Amino acid sequence: MATIPSNTRFIGISPRVSLKERRSKSINSETQPYTMQDIVDTARPYKVYTALLTQRGGDSPTGIVSGPVTKGVTYHISGIDGDFSNVGAPNNNSGTFFVAINDEVPNSYGTSNLKFNEGAPVVTVLENTIGNIWFTYNNTGEYYCRSNDLFITDKTAVFGGYYYASTEINAYYDSPSMSTSEFLIITGDPNAANGYLQNTPIEIRVYN
Repeated sequence: MATIPSNTRFIGISPRVSLKERRSKSINSETQPYTMQDIVDTARPYKVYTALLTQRGGDSPTGIVSGPVTKGVTYHISGIDGDFSNVGAPNNNSGTFFVAINDEVPNSYGTSNLKFNEGAPVVTVLENTIGNIWFTYNNTGEYYCRSNDLFITDKTAVFGGYYYASTEINAYYDSPSMSTSEFLIITGDPNAANGYLQNTPIEIRVYN
């Protein structure tokens, strides 16, 4: 990521145009192309994942071998010859986790299947510039947010949660448990319970 100096001026140029055409050597040497992502990263110096979490039921592992996926559900690929790229999988490797981005039928199941837990949080993703993030069931009222080492040590912050005074249920993100790959979502201690995440906000920031 290139940091753009605050006094830089901009001229819009089509990406099809060579920036070295019909200009002097001195101008070429002073020209630095930037992308829109460079601009976003300069104005907001972190990658972000913002979503709403809803959870119902208890620990209930299951799977599918045909038919459509459900948007927002975390799936786990078991097998090596399916093609799940159209429903959100970053790759088709056995063992890959991903959150479905639509309600479509995967390109191909082959002999593979998609495992999931009906008790894991279902997510409505509002913005994601971090990468592949997913959610799993751990225990009653406890769930994991996971990634492939995208939560950089000392550069990751998590926001959100809620508190229900009438039930003394408090959903919070357990920062001390955080590693580069995961952290716990807990609905209270010692009053952890399922079914309390209802469009509960979560925002993860990974700073540059």
